[in-house]
Amino acid sequence: MTANATPQLLEVSLADVVSRLAWGEVYPLQPLTDEEKLRVFMMRAERRGMSLSPEVAKFILTHCPRHMATLFAALDAFR
Repeated sequence: MTANATPQLLEVSLADVVSRLAWGEVYPLQPLTDEEKLRVFMMRAERRGMSLSPEVAKFILTHCPRHMATLFAALDAFR
């Protein structure tokens, strides 16, 4: 489950639901920085057998929407 607050801070009226949501691990997620997106994009390309120079990867990151799914779809277009 995802939410923008911890289980204890969610406005849930049933206490047992809150306790069930709080039972597991809670991980705060942060958006990737542009540098992290660049590294992930290049790593994904490498795993697909493609060698992208940092300049090419930066160009794609600059000229495509910055959603990771869109960037990965750009890699699929070059298969």
